[in-house]
Amino acid sequence: MDKEQKKIVELDITEEMIEKADSYIPLEKKMFFAKLVAPDCIEKVEMSVQKTQSDATLTLPQMWREKTELKQLYLLQFFLREYLHINVPDGFGTDDYNAYAKFHPICQLERFKYKSSPAIKDKVYDLLSDFRDLKRFLEVEIHSELENRNDPLERFLAGVTLLSSSENIKELLTELKSKSGELEEKLKQRNTHRKSADAKKLEAVKAKGKDENAE
Repeated sequence: MDKEQKKIVELDITEEMIEKADSYIPLEKKMFFAKLVAPDCIEKVEMSVQKTQSDATLTLPQMWREKTELKQLYLLQFFLREYLHINVPDGFGTDDYNAYAKFHPICQLERFKYKSSPAIKDKVYDLLSDFRDLKRFLEVEIHSELENRNDPLERFLAGVTLLSSSENIKELLTELKSKSGELEEKLKQRNTHRKSADAKKLEAVKAKGKDENAE
């Protein structure tokens, strides 16, 4: 971003800007945008401790969720650049988003529905409707991407595939042997403690019997 673009003081949408704006973006351009950025708009789900521990034995594919912040960045950048023809930077980041979004450009357009000429009103209706279509296309692509990556059957098959490799089978058997050894050792310790406790109880009973006989 160059210095002039960093010094954003105000975003005041005027009737002249609306007259020069595009109220319709071709379908193929909308779809290209949606398919291009949808993979960027998802992120890995932070794993729980239990999931991390289970992955030490059998690594399953990562779970994914929507990355809402990045989706909003892409949408506002497209809106400003393609509809209103505002020169925004390619590397549109959080600071850029805040600099423009704080002027509520969508709300500014909404207000023109009630205070402008019929021609401006109609164009604002068309522009916002078209932008909503763009947003729906992106959300559908993100949803499709998440479904594909989080599909339970695909994850199960991937897990089976991983498990079926000779290397993973060896690792799993090693892990099972290790856990079996730990369990066996714990059982031995428990039996030892139990025998010791039983022996003490028996001694106590014998001692009590002797005392009663002596009386």
